[in-house]
Amino acid sequence: MSVVIKNIEIRRKEHGLSWAELARHLGVSDQRVYNWRRRGQIPQSFLIKIADFFECPVDDLLHIDAPKKNDCVSLTPPEKALLGIYRQLPPEDQEKIRAVGHAFAQSAKAKTKEVK
Repeated sequence: MSVVIKNIEIRRKEHGLSWAELARHLGVSDQRVYNWRRRGQIPQSFLIKIADFFECPVDDLLHIDAPKKNDCVSLTPPEKALLGIYRQLPPEDQEKIRAVGHAFAQSAKAKTKEVK
């Protein structure tokens, strides 16, 4: 069994899902998931969907030492909505958003130090 399939198996069991249920969540047939498991390969587009479904980075599914419990952070609905918007932006706009986020974080740190 491939590392990716093993890591998905761990996440699937943690979420109490069968392979068939995971297939339904991904919008594919049980047979298609069975073929991925048998070959030990998953198309990149579905690897991204699986990582999104389990709310973890794709890297966690690809690495030998992943996943560890609590490696994935659960996002609130507003955070998911913001992330969805961010992912639709072109890279140059994503960079602008990151810069604004860093500026806000620095400002918040400065205000916290002033209060102390």
